[in-house]
Amino acid sequence: MKTVVITGSNRGLGLTLVKEFAESKYNIIACIRKKNADFEYYCRQIEEENNIKIFPVFFDLTDKNQIEEGMQTITDMDLKIDVLVNNAGINI
Repeated sequence: MKTVVITGSNRGLGLTLVKEFAESKYNIIACIRKKNADFEYYCRQIEEENNIKIFPVFFDLTDKNQIEEGMQTITDMDLKIDVLVNNAGINI
C-alpha cells in the first residue's frame, strides 16, 4: 500500500485530499497544526470506511522546533513515502 503525506489536512482542500487518497487506498500521514478531537474522530471514520491507516502528526509550520519534531515523528514511522502534498498555507 502506498503512503501520502498531506500538510494542512484538517480543512478545505487538505481534508478533501485526505478523503480522496483514502478512497484510493493510500495510508495517510495527516499533518495539522494542533490536536483536534473532531479531526481525529473523522480520521478514524475514514480509516474504517476505506481499510487504510491515517497517522495524524501535529506541528506548526511557523515554528522551526515543531517542524523538526514533526519530521522526526514521520521519520520514526519508517514508512516509504510515495507522495507529498504540501497544502498548508495562509492568506496574507
